[in-house]
Amino acid sequence: MINKAFAAEMKTRFRDLEKGTVRILQYKINDLRLAAAVRKVFAGDTFFLEDLKDPFSMFSGIARQSAPQPDRFHKVIIFPVPADNAKITHGVIVFMP
Repeated sequence: MINKAFAAEMKTRFRDLEKGTVRILQYKINDLRLAAAVRKVFAGDTFFLEDLKDPFSMFSGIARQSAPQPDRFHKVIIFPVPADNAKITHGVIVFMP
């Protein structure tokens, strides 16, 4: 899921507006650190990454209306979200300038 603030900042429109879902396509992640973080977050690890290049290219389900500024959103924090039984069920990615 993505939130409305992300969609507004990226000037995107959803292909499936009702659900607001997108997919992370691991084969499209060019930065090996980001690819590892997306995979390892489900093991309970938290990551802070800097100097990312085009991290939004990993998403499907978003049709871009305009490209983001190249020097914007080059940092991310990725952290796990456990369910009641402590099993990691979701990962959160926070993009930062």
